[in-house]
Amino acid sequence: MKEHVIQEMDAGTRLDKYLVRILPYAGKSFLYKMLRKKNIVINDKKADGTEKLKAGDSVKIYFSDETYEKFRLADSKQETSSLDQGLAPKNQGLAPKKSSDLKKGLDSKRDLASKKESMNPKKPEADNRSTSSKKANPSAGQDQTLLAKKLEQMIVFKNEDFVALSKPAGILSQKAEPSDISLVEYLSAYMSKVLNMDFSNTAFRVGVSNRLDRNTSGLVLAGLNSRGQRELGNAIKERSVKKYYICLVRGKIDERSDIKAYLIKNEKNNKVTISRNKTGNKDEKLIETAFIPLAFNDSYTLLKVHLITGRSHQIRAHLASIGHPLLGDGKYGDKALNQALNKKYKIKYQMLHSYELVIPQGLMSSITEETVIRTPLPDVYIDFLKREGLWEPGIQEALEDQH
Repeated sequence: MKEHVIQEMDAGTRLDKYLVRILPYAGKSFLYKMLRKKNIVINDKKADGTEKLKAGDSVKIYFSDETYEKFRLADSKQETSSLDQGLAPKNQGLAPKKSSDLKKGLDSKRDLASKKESMNPKKPEADNRSTSSKKANPSAGQDQTLLAKKLEQMIVFKNEDFVALSKPAGILSQKAEPSDISLVEYLSAYMSKVLNMDFSNTAFRVGVSNRLDRNTSGLVLAGLNSRGQRELGNAIKERSVKKYYICLVRGKIDERSDIKAYLIKNEKNNKVTISRNKTGNKDEKLIETAFIPLAFNDSYTLLKVHLITGRSHQIRAHLASIGHPLLGDGKYGDKALNQALNKKYKIKYQMLHSYELVIPQGLMSSITEETVIRTPLPDVYIDFLKREGLWEPGIQEALEDQH
């Protein structure tokens, strides 16, 4: 039998979701079956999975040790590090290939015990676990204290439920390949080393609530507990958080505008196309982008953009479609201009910065009044604006006041 005492970071999570997270290879139907048979109970009482957990609740799982470990780690020894550090394992919630064999005969505690032999994979030696951890979690080879310190430098807002980070351009919001070090790994190190959170007996998995492209800088939100993650996730999904970006584009834009179009994403090349009118493609999505010019000359314009809908590459592709590509954008921009700007100003990434987030009062438990979170423009923007004669008194105020 395994007992899990619910920590504060898991409070508010539904029992079934908690079970899927701590036993990612059991499969939901199997877990519901175990709940019905009282092989899984909460506070020694039968449960159906819909219960909202509270700090201090006792969740008891009447599996043999071998069965418990098998459903926790499946056939991959490489998941150990990810689970211990609060990172979601790959294919979380899916049963291993041979889960049907594992589930056979597990209709009672007696059957669970009788299957020990067939379900008893050889346990790795301690040094083998260490080696597999490094393979599973690339941050294991990094100095966790250093990652935590770097994350601290990114914090622009923090309360008991969530944190707002200023992501530098060049860092992934979350990993695309197993070898990547993303913002999630930085955050995991910070929560472990600085906030002293222990992920070894919790369903909480570190993650970000809104993602930015690798080469876009600016604000990213992340929950520090299950309630924060849940409330942020709902707010982002319902578009209740207003998002404002700052960008530099080619050409002159001298009046504010609100434009709509249709976007289609090509998953193969990770690129989108924009059409002003419906094309009839089943995958097309309506997009809306509003922008205000803050400074301009005949060659360049500094824009404040309100991202009304939030589709992949929306700002970059939408502005490019009307003849004003972002400076430094290698995918939708002006290649020759980008090369010249790189040589003159060392501009390596698209000039797009998530500058401001507005969270309405009452949207989250920890937000009692409208909260505006901002992060300063990176130095490369200020340098460009000053050298191009675009930075004037009043622009900083316009950045904050114009909506």
